[in-house]
Amino acid sequence: LAEAGSRAQLAGASARRYAELRAQGFVSQEATDAKAHEANAAKAAADAAAAQLAVSRRDRERALADVAGVGKLRAQARLLSPVDGVVSARLVEPGTTIVAGQAVLQIIDPASLWVKARIDQGQAGAARVGQPAEIVLRSDPKRVNRGQVERVDWLSDAVTEERIVNIGFAARPERISVGELVEVTIRTAELANVRWVPVAAVKRLERQDGVWQFSAGRVAFRPVKLGITTLDGRSQIIEGLEAGDEVVVHSEQALKPDARVKVVTAIVRAGS
Repeated sequence: LAEAGSRAQLAGASARRYAELRAQGFVSQEATDAKAHEANAAKAAADAAAAQLAVSRRDRERALADVAGVGKLRAQARLLSPVDGVVSARLVEPGTTIVAGQAVLQIIDPASLWVKARIDQGQAGAARVGQPAEIVLRSDPKRVNRGQVERVDWLSDAVTEERIVNIGFAARPERISVGELVEVTIRTAELANVRWVPVAAVKRLERQDGVWQFSAGRVAFRPVKLGITTLDGRSQIIEGLEAGDEVVVHSEQALKPDARVKVVTAIVRAGS
């Protein structure tokens, strides 16, 4: 375009000089007309070059727009995981038509593995976030893995009467597998100087928890308010018994109020 413009300027200047010389009678009209024609041709060539440059610029803009469009299509066709992890399942096969929002891969972040523990609703109230826990994998029953309570779900299972408590590992085991069964022990706050009875002594009569209290050779059902139950078979007594009260742990026959009983220190089996 610059070269065409320079030629047009030169041809125009030459045409003007010839026109001046023609007015003074130094050149012929034919020569003057020839220079004017050259000036017009040079100007037309400059205009054509400018038009071609404009067309090229528009073509470039379209090409850039096409590149951007292809980039967007490529970005839409590329799946990016929001986390670093391991592909645990492919939910669709190659070539399958999918819709927006449809899951195609299942990703597991090994650093975020939790244990989903199901705890009876009667004891789940003592679970708190941050409590230490012991985790034993079924694949490695001799090793105890340390962890802690990370979350206690708000919703309980109304069918199984259990509450979900999520336990996190302090250090993730190397050979753990997703879906493996585990045994979890959560250490709640330790209570000192509490009244307790063996779990076997706790009975339920007329929809009420209680124990058979022994006194003067006879028994009476004593309603009690229970607290926590430990893994070694002890139930906390919050209300209903005093220190020194005697209760029945085992009876060969069903007990009734005011029944007379005989206390033995140990159960003697036949033939012993």
